Amino acid sequence: MSHSDDSRVEHYLEVMESRSRVFRLMYDTVIEVESADEQQIYDIICKNLRSICGAKHSAIASYDAASKTLSLRSTHSEAGARGDAGEKSLSLSQELETLFTSQYLIQCEDSDQLTQVSTLFSDALSSCTDEKYAAFSCVQGGELLAIGALQIETDQRLRMKDLIESYLKLAGMIIQRSRASLRFRDAKRDIQVPLLNSIFDSLLLPRPSRSPALRNNIASSLLLRRWLPR
Repeated sequence: MSHSDDSRVEHYLEVMESRSRVFRLMYDTVIEVESADEQQIYDIICKNLRSICGAKHSAIASYDAASKTLSLRSTHSEAGARGDAGEKSLSLSQELETLFTSQYLIQCEDSDQLTQVSTLFSDALSSCTDEKYAAFSCVQGGELLAIGALQIETDQRLRMKDLIESYLKLAGMIIQRSRASLRFRDAKRDIQVPLLNSIFDSLLLPRPSRSPALRNNIASSLLLRRWLPR
């Protein structure tokens, strides 16, 4: 085997290892979010996406389509510590909403190209000029759920864009499921479930439509239930 063949094999193995690592991170993400609350889900996505892309910094903001508002949820640095996202928010123009809904990954030469959203991520991304930037979005079923930004070295380029987009699609599914779960929990809290005793009481309350004999039969049946074998 020639030297060039050795180089090709080494490159192939390196690529396969990199892709395998992304698949492991996708699997880890699914496992981690199972027991996570809403805020932790954004932290996990932000952290693992930064690792997949090899970025210096990452940030993610949730998007509320009703109010067209972005809210910064999590930031992550190469040091591994989660930054304080604070309570920053801003409105998103219709033009940018359409752009982020149609593209999962947008590469930029500098933070100015992030235009409106750059102010939201300004604290998460350093102001050094020796870096370039990429914006990303999480979309599910045509609904924009979150957008974010990555800061990478100038001489670095994003590799495995197909897997990055696959991860962003997975993130969109996770965020959508989390929101649906929260809506279900809120709706469930609003449902008034009558106590068992109140059900029995309603059977025994006198009603014009019930004869005394019927009420007595109902009462007898309820009392007899205590002595029936289970």
